[in-house]
Amino acid sequence: MLLKTPEDYYKFLGAVARASNHGIITSFGVFASIGFDGNINHKYPSKEYDFLNDVKDHPDLNMVIGVHGYYSSHPKDVNDGQCRHCLAAYARRTIRIDTHREYFPNLKWNVLRSLHSKVAVFWNGDKAIAIVGSRNFTNSPNHELSIVVQGDEALAVREYAQSLQEMSEPVDQGKLMEFLIEETGSDYCMQIMCGDG
Repeated sequence: MLLKTPEDYYKFLGAVARASNHGIITSFGVFASIGFDGNINHKYPSKEYDFLNDVKDHPDLNMVIGVHGYYSSHPKDVNDGQCRHCLAAYARRTIRIDTHREYFPNLKWNVLRSLHSKVAVFWNGDKAIAIVGSRNFTNSPNHELSIVVQGDEALAVREYAQSLQEMSEPVDQGKLMEFLIEETGSDYCMQIMCGDG
């Protein structure tokens, strides 16, 4: 089965999640209508928010969110390549993962460096169903396509997703701050988070 639209994707994802005791969703980044100020912004409705709100009491749903390395297009010979706007956006995007954890605390939130995989797998016992595609949890307007797999293929996706989960770390604001400083070589991100930037 092909899921060609966001409506198809989230309708199917929600139905499978509600019918399953266990699940893992991987995404490169996350946005569920939560702004950089940490508040739900209903000016930017997202199907991701609706889905997470719908499954917020799921018994065992794991979100594995990919974080990428810091990059700035700022010339390397100006301020050591440290664009304050790039640093601010990178820091806020990264810390916002923890805000999602705060809004949906029953879900298990993890981060994994360089994760770009987009899969969702749900299971009860040895019966699994998986969605493999290109859709992130970022309210993207891009054209995306996902395919639903079952049987042995779904079990293989489950094994893959579980290996990603094992490599990941639980979302923790302190660890995210350490990651930001390490990745950017700057404590400007601390100033931003403390309101001094």
